Amino acid sequence: MREPAYELFDHTADAGVRAFGTTLPELYEQAARGLYATIGDLQREDAVTAPVGVAATPSIASRDVSWQAEDPAYVLRDFLAELLHEFECNSRLLRNVSWETLEMKRLSATLEFGAIDLSRSEFFREVKAVTYHELKLVRHEDGFMAEFIVDI
Repeated sequence: MREPAYELFDHTADAGVRAFGTTLPELYEQAARGLYATIGDLQREDAVTAPVGVAATPSIASRDVSWQAEDPAYVLRDFLAELLHEFECNSRLLRNVSWETLEMKRLSATLEFGAIDLSRSEFFREVKAVTYHELKLVRHEDGFMAEFIVDI
């Protein structure tokens, strides 16, 4: 795999991410890391701390997802939009993915999210959306490359 596995680039009034992976799961993982990196240096906590004598409540949530599209980049975009939605609405970051199916034009998985540790995270900018503008996912002889623009 190329280093770094993702890179950020400036785009007119927005930000771009270019991700690389030798496999599709690796590409999706790096695209997720790139998305989060556009937001900031985000840290996840594994459990909510409870007062002494009270059992800690796990800060983990999971969701089953499934998408398919004629354009493989649209499947990746839907995946990233789901991650952004979970971040914005529930203050959670992707923790783990259990892939049931991951093909160029189809994805089915269980996404596991963990709460953001606000005390250890640093926020750089608000990301409003993962756009369709200049969206691409291509296979190369040494793996995969995806590029997407986020609206900031």
